[in-house]
Amino acid sequence: MKLPARLLCTALAACILSAALVSCSGDTPAPDDTSASAESTDTTAPSVPAETNPAETARADAKDTLPDDLKLNGMSVHIHSFDNEKYDIIGMNETSGDVLYDAVYNRTRKVAERLDVKISWADSQTAKWQDFSNELHQIILAGDDVWQIVFAMGNSTIQKNRDALFTDLANAEYLDLSQPWWWQEAMEEVAFNIHERKYLVGDIALTNYMSAGAYFFNKNLYTNVFGNADDLYQTVIEGSWTYDKLREISAEAYQDLNGNGTVDEGDIYGLRFANAEFLKHAEFSMDVQHFFRTEEGYPVIEYDTQRAQQAVEALYSLLYETKGNIYQSDNLARTVFPQRGTFFYARHLGEVFKAEMRNMEDDYGILPFPKLDDQQKEYHGLLHNSSNFVTVPITAKHVNEICAVIEAMCAESYRSVVETFYDIALKTKYSRDSYSGQCIDIIRNATKKNLVYEYNGRFGSGNIIADCIGAGNTNFASAYAKTVEASNKKIIQAIDQILKQQGK
Repeated sequence: MKLPARLLCTALAACILSAALVSCSGDTPAPDDTSASAESTDTTAPSVPAETNPAETARADAKDTLPDDLKLNGMSVHIHSFDNEKYDIIGMNETSGDVLYDAVYNRTRKVAERLDVKISWADSQTAKWQDFSNELHQIILAGDDVWQIVFAMGNSTIQKNRDALFTDLANAEYLDLSQPWWWQEAMEEVAFNIHERKYLVGDIALTNYMSAGAYFFNKNLYTNVFGNADDLYQTVIEGSWTYDKLREISAEAYQDLNGNGTVDEGDIYGLRFANAEFLKHAEFSMDVQHFFRTEEGYPVIEYDTQRAQQAVEALYSLLYETKGNIYQSDNLARTVFPQRGTFFYARHLGEVFKAEMRNMEDDYGILPFPKLDDQQKEYHGLLHNSSNFVTVPITAKHVNEICAVIEAMCAESYRSVVETFYDIALKTKYSRDSYSGQCIDIIRNATKKNLVYEYNGRFGSGNIIADCIGAGNTNFASAYAKTVEASNKKIIQAIDQILKQQGK
């Protein structure tokens, strides 16, 4: 089978170019472990679309394009998910008095009544996202129409090469993916071929909003050391929140509480990441080009190597050359930040819903991940691969009718759930000040999906910057040269397999 010539040539050219880069010193000892992955239970966030103009269409009055008289005559639609049903599917099975859970519950109930459809759901019995992937593979390939909709995470689908389990919905009847409740940019980003829509992303799943990366900082400590915490917020709002600024503040915020002259657990650290996954959030906050697409719509991994080297050096300086800052690959206990163990803490935006943060005595603030430098025009953030896609298994019958349910659920989320989540729950109930609300809006609009990150488990080369930092290494050129050629060859092989299946 003849391979796409432009893709092959480009992949090889990228590898040759990478080998010519000037290497940098990389002899710093590596940390003990860089293999930790974020737990799926942390998915508690956005590829977030820009808000529509409220003057044009109020959310509550936004009209979808489903026929007014569409009825499914009691059809059963069974939804399968992994542990996130409270925020994405059913709330608490009944009204509970919690404004957010009730909004989700009422959304699903309203859709069931509108379309005359019976919506049921079942949580996976598996304990780990890796096992959830195997469960999907086993059940769907058995051929039975057990689930009509699956809320599936990227790390259990895309990363595990499960694309073949799901239906391409690009041309499905009743789906109107041009509507503001669908995140078009995110769906394009995660499609191996840009023209496919096997993975839907939109307002239907609140976990998509909750899986954005964020920095939390202790406002009480800030006031003690620097003065008015509003000054830090103003830095963000003015667009001057950079990694240099983060390094400067975190270095001064560190306190050697036990007086032993050693940075240890008896101190207040300047900065700690929750785990290795947030190095990846840092990488994708720096606006580094990671890939482009061919004319056929397939990806080719090709970094902006100069900017990538700058990103490596900025993160290395922050985490290895700034006293009081620490990188560790293991999951950091949630009590560390609430108990004044660190000044800055990098984790998911949905951390605010955890009991430890809700019960924190000190006030905290919420910030986006910084820019690489003053030249970066906008803030960028990563939507974690543990956030939920909406998929339809290839075994499902009546795909168009199923898509009507999906469209109605997503549209109703846009109308009645999202603003409840943002304005009442996240920005009011769980935020400590109005400036945090402004920063949450910045995070919401800055956070995106990234293709090479989502597909890293299959093709590699998706987190080279983060991997360098995890290994205590600044030699980006060497790491890039070692991986990118093999990654692009895997992509070519995947394309060739698809073309063979299509008879091309």
